[in-house]
Amino acid sequence: MADFVSFYDEKGFVPVRQNIAGSESVKHTNRRRELYRMLGIPEALLRGCDVLEFGPGSGDNAIFTDSLKPNRYKVVEGSKGGFDYIQTRINKGEFSHSKKFELELSLIEDYQDKEKYDLVICEGLLPGQSDPEQILNKVCGFVRTGGVLIITTATYVSLLSDIMRRILYPFFKTDNDDKTLKRLTDFFKPHLQELQFVSRLPEDWVMDSIIHPWGKNYEFSMGEAADNLQGRFEYLGSSPSFNQNWQWYKEFINNDNQLLRSFADQYAEYELSFINRDEVVKTKDLAKIQTIKSLIKTLFLEHREFWRTGTLPRWESIKIQLLTLSSLLTATNPSSSDVIKDYVEAVDKMAIGAKPESVELTSFSSFWGKGQQYLSLVKN
Repeated sequence: MADFVSFYDEKGFVPVRQNIAGSESVKHTNRRRELYRMLGIPEALLRGCDVLEFGPGSGDNAIFTDSLKPNRYKVVEGSKGGFDYIQTRINKGEFSHSKKFELELSLIEDYQDKEKYDLVICEGLLPGQSDPEQILNKVCGFVRTGGVLIITTATYVSLLSDIMRRILYPFFKTDNDDKTLKRLTDFFKPHLQELQFVSRLPEDWVMDSIIHPWGKNYEFSMGEAADNLQGRFEYLGSSPSFNQNWQWYKEFINNDNQLLRSFADQYAEYELSFINRDEVVKTKDLAKIQTIKSLIKTLFLEHREFWRTGTLPRWESIKIQLLTLSSLLTATNPSSSDVIKDYVEAVDKMAIGAKPESVELTSFSSFWGKGQQYLSLVKN
């Protein structure tokens, strides 16, 4: 976690703020409410509960959880910038619905607590850790029996569109950090507007997704989480939701009825759907899926060096990988395949000197993967 938050501490704040002012507040509330419902947590069930949340960042999402009037709501923030930001909001009275609201500055690895909680939230933290399973094991130890754990996951497959956007960073980088941020923000605003209901501030998204150096690992999948939690937790809900179970309830006679295993198996068949939010793909060709996953992982590792140096020979290597990926996706993800080819053509123009703002990226601007996913689980 220390490496994960050092960037935020260097910048003095956590760049995950959301626009929830005025009428946007209602939209934000509706989004969080529906997310909780997808995860099997109707809002009335949180009233009077004990809640622990790790990494609340700006606290915007915690505002909704607090509004549900839990008994005790403790938020643990690892970055000093985030801690100070939330403390300021506490001082303004923005967290006033919980019977007891607490804020603590601590990394997850260092956090100590003898209490158990009805709901533990770990949102936007596991992918990016050098050892996400270690962090997960620490977090799930604070869930009481019958309580719920909410985590988020991401993979190189679901982050492919973000990786491709990060590849553009060297073409915008200047000697002035503020100028670089503005150029990138202006360029990516139309991309973010394609998401229609995006609430995050554009400059914060750029800081967190493009300028943040990211580590050597940025992957922790739903399947990996399910494998890790087998026997200890059971599946409750997810977003996106694709899990089906046609068993009769009277078959469930054991404490662990393998519902999480069933979920993980279905996830494996749908994994290529996470490349593009507009393409739902189901295939049992797990060997092909593995080939595509391996190629995208290699692409991720290769992009890190280009992101850092911007050397054109490195782009030529990435270009070959992208075109290979496009070819592999032709049958299963034809729209994504076409977008990748268009993207390569556009970046080639930047590589030979075209000003990036002048290069047309129409099809790519609307290309977004499933990014971050949510998973809720009940402790056995």
